[in-house]
Amino acid sequence: MATRKEEARFGRLPFDLFALEKWDTEADPTPEGCKAQWEQLAWDYQRLTLIERWPYYKRPEPEDTPAASEDEAMQILGNNQSPAERNMSLDFCSAWKPVWLRICSDPTLAETYEEMKKSAWVPGGGIPGDCILDDEMLYAFEDGTPDSWRKVLVRMPGLTDFQGARDYSGDDSDIQYSSGQNDEVILAEIEQEEDEDTRFLSKLSVQVQTTVYLLDREAITTGLIKVLWVNEHGQTLWENRVQPSTLTGLSMAQEDSCGLAEIVGYRAVRGALISQRLKFKVKHVHLAKCAVKYMLMTMFRSHRSDTDDE
Repeated sequence: MATRKEEARFGRLPFDLFALEKWDTEADPTPEGCKAQWEQLAWDYQRLTLIERWPYYKRPEPEDTPAASEDEAMQILGNNQSPAERNMSLDFCSAWKPVWLRICSDPTLAETYEEMKKSAWVPGGGIPGDCILDDEMLYAFEDGTPDSWRKVLVRMPGLTDFQGARDYSGDDSDIQYSSGQNDEVILAEIEQEEDEDTRFLSKLSVQVQTTVYLLDREAITTGLIKVLWVNEHGQTLWENRVQPSTLTGLSMAQEDSCGLAEIVGYRAVRGALISQRLKFKVKHVHLAKCAVKYMLMTMFRSHRSDTDDE
């Protein structure tokens, strides 16, 4: 069993601060009542934009963190998160972490699932052991609906915190998406793209917060892993399929900052199989131009902030 990292203690994650602020101490104090309140807060947190989460995301230094009392921590946290999930949630705030999620616990498919896992080199191959969620006691969410996987957001509300927001002013007056999804320069460049598929996928690319490799009944039965591209609200922006043997290449491409549009080859075919050879050729140079302009804009904002301070 995983041991919780000290820095992942209750009160140190963005959602913890949100829960502490919103927790109704007059509500049902039973384990069932606390679990229901946690779940409601988890969904409320998902409805927030990353900019709205900034006050919670901007974590203070450990010594300045208002520690929750033992009773508060026990009541709020309860059994809603395991130590392993606490550690994972800590990483979601600072690094790209794709998640391997199995929600189908049908024993007749167990052998097929293990074969897919082995073929995908999991753990390993770009999916570390601490990013594998396949405990059937925790993640057997499948109920026949396409969004049943989203129940994992109740256990890990911070799953969509990766890109986060940035304070360009230093005084919270100019909070922007780190991904640039509301940046006028980047969006203007995307709009100039003539190819409709490229334009559409590029708009989605800057909204992606995480990737979920989903193993539901359909995925295990067909032998194809579902690749869900997820936004800040835990909603599936786009969906693809990938053969287990190709997963390592896909994960490596993501680690090298290849986005959705590049990975799918600028083909707007939802649910399409990602190329086995994964040749990520940038079809146009607009993304590179956007990146340069975004970097220059960031430098300008930083310079302006320094000048204002003087």
